[in-house]
Amino acid sequence: MSVECDRMGGINLAQGVCDTPVPPAVEAEALAAIHGGYNIYTRLDGIERLRVAIAEKQRRDYGLEYDAETEVLVSSGATGGLHAAAMALLNPGDEVLLFEPFYGYHVATLKAMRVKPVFVPLADPDWTLDTDALKAAITPRTRAIILNTPANPSGKVFSLSELEQMAAICQDQDLFLFTDEIYEYFVYDGKRHISPATLPGMRKRTIVLSGFSKTFSVTGWRLGYVTADAKWMGAMAYFHDLTYVCAPSALQHAAAAGLEECRRASTRNWQAITSRSASGFWRPCALRAWSQAYRLVRTTC
Repeated sequence: MSVECDRMGGINLAQGVCDTPVPPAVEAEALAAIHGGYNIYTRLDGIERLRVAIAEKQRRDYGLEYDAETEVLVSSGATGGLHAAAMALLNPGDEVLLFEPFYGYHVATLKAMRVKPVFVPLADPDWTLDTDALKAAITPRTRAIILNTPANPSGKVFSLSELEQMAAICQDQDLFLFTDEIYEYFVYDGKRHISPATLPGMRKRTIVLSGFSKTFSVTGWRLGYVTADAKWMGAMAYFHDLTYVCAPSALQHAAAAGLEECRRASTRNWQAITSRSASGFWRPCALRAWSQAYRLVRTTC
């Protein structure tokens, strides 16, 4: 579809194709890493610098604590992360629930492993979660739910209430929740992205998938990551190694530089705002302003 779209000169709604430049810090570090000789295999779960940066990012953004040594996997795109997680945690004949409209690669990944995708339509007209339909789709073979929030292609951002209902079902039925959060910084109109792993009882059963393709405009670099409980991560890293060996070495350094730059930028904003607070600026306003500035920095980076 993307090839045909290019041929026709159309607007591509089949893939998340970026039209913004790569952030300078990311581009410069990629070139420096290549010239610096970072061109061979890395550890199967990624370089330490990037794993640490990802763990810090999850803590900073969501208050999620992940051990960079045992609970972070740098993957060949978020799709590669899903593939590794599915190979590690699912068996042929298992069923996985997906919300419709769905992202095609999620379905294709499951089918490639002879796992049955089961579709749960979201309710018209605003794609709300139909809890009864979700419960009705569960069978003794159901092993997991795949959740894409913010969602491709609908743009749906699942609310806290919807996520809480989903979390209750996962815990009641002992299901994994695979969450594709690649568009986590693309939220508008006052909405906010909530990582389901932050909900009570969900960290251990949630497999968080995200990456740098959209945030840093590097879709062709194929750089993603998975954060999950150490109980599952060893097997996921093993299957990622068997399929991909590792994510691109030099580009891992570039992604780490991007996360580090975002951290420095958010710290500078925080220091500037808190200094205003100390001089009499009303602190709640400062916190709101920092939050807005932080989101801007994250999206820009």
